Amino acid sequence: MPEQMLEKIRLISRVAGELKSGVFIVGGFVRDLIMDVNDFDLDITAEKDGIALAERLNRDFNGHFSRHKRFGTASIVLPDKSKLDVATSRKEIYETPASLPKVFPGSIRDDLARRDFSINAIAVDVSPDGFGQVIDFFQGRQDIQNRIIRVLHDLSFIDDPTRMLRAVRFEQRFGFKIESHTLSLLQQACGQKMLEEVHKHRLRDEFILILKEPQALKCLKRMQELCGFDFICPGFCFTQAQFKRIEAVSQAYHWYQEHCAHKHKLELWLLYLMVILEGLEIGQLKNTLKEFAFHKRECDKVISFKTDIPKLIPHLETAASPSHIYKILFPLSYEAVVLVLLEADSPELKAKVKDYLQHYSRVQIHLKGEDLKGLGIVPGPRFQEILKRLLYARLDGKFKDREGELDYLKEIL
Repeated sequence: MPEQMLEKIRLISRVAGELKSGVFIVGGFVRDLIMDVNDFDLDITAEKDGIALAERLNRDFNGHFSRHKRFGTASIVLPDKSKLDVATSRKEIYETPASLPKVFPGSIRDDLARRDFSINAIAVDVSPDGFGQVIDFFQGRQDIQNRIIRVLHDLSFIDDPTRMLRAVRFEQRFGFKIESHTLSLLQQACGQKMLEEVHKHRLRDEFILILKEPQALKCLKRMQELCGFDFICPGFCFTQAQFKRIEAVSQAYHWYQEHCAHKHKLELWLLYLMVILEGLEIGQLKNTLKEFAFHKRECDKVISFKTDIPKLIPHLETAASPSHIYKILFPLSYEAVVLVLLEADSPELKAKVKDYLQHYSRVQIHLKGEDLKGLGIVPGPRFQEILKRLLYARLDGKFKDREGELDYLKEIL
């Protein structure tokens, strides 16, 4: 473990001693530590008041503190951008399937027993008296060694059906296998259509995590095999051709990362989503985005890809000049432009898109509104027309520097 991380844990231990509370590192950090995977975000559980522990820790860490009183949890974003989540150990009761649980104070065993899988139900004691002791009531270390995903009880997928998505995510991320009894329970929950009982907002968050996985395509294929995608909308599924398109998304994204990433940051998961949902009819698409409550910015990009790209392709095919290509592609989001590479049937069309992304998209002119005023032009709508015309001329190579812009401006005036 990096020395900087050890220092954080030693500080947590000292504060635990001051507050006379049992304090444990839990969850993914412990799992990843056992598997020798780097993870710099800590999940801490305190047997006494977790919020009080977090408030005391933040005096030393000097991070950005926020609390979530309903669940007895708090978060600290540290100056190095790593995150520390602190909770009071608790037990949960699910009064109805697929609902949010009721939370009660509990022991560290109660807290680990509410976890999704055994590999995530391991803790390390960091309180002074037990520092370094591993707490593993559910044989999580053995399951890591055997490379299996196993739930802690038979109602796990009924209580929280989103665990079905997480089972696939962890299975594909680590190259594990879902244990046979767990797989049987998952299939039973699928047969009962439990995912369709979950609030769409929770499904959205889990689905985004799937799309953010390095093995996202494998996750999607495994989901289709095990539980399908009716939770998105009834009858939704992927063909082999659609899986190939999703694979092509990854290739287009990695080309962009190699050649253009300094210009604009792209979210790969959003590119996947745009292609995944493109087969829906426009009304169904809008309704699905609304139900899942994606952000407006994300919705606009998904809808634009569906509606605008087919109209623009014919114009792009005939575009002969850089300025014409710019006019066609500039109104689109960067995500949609990158995905035009999927629609391009010819090398010429791909070249136009790549030229736009690499060269044309960030071309700027030197002259500003003040320069136009200095030439006696009255401010108004004409300003924008003149500046656009200068930009298009710059793209088409009619000048290269500020002096050239001024000469061209005087000429067109």
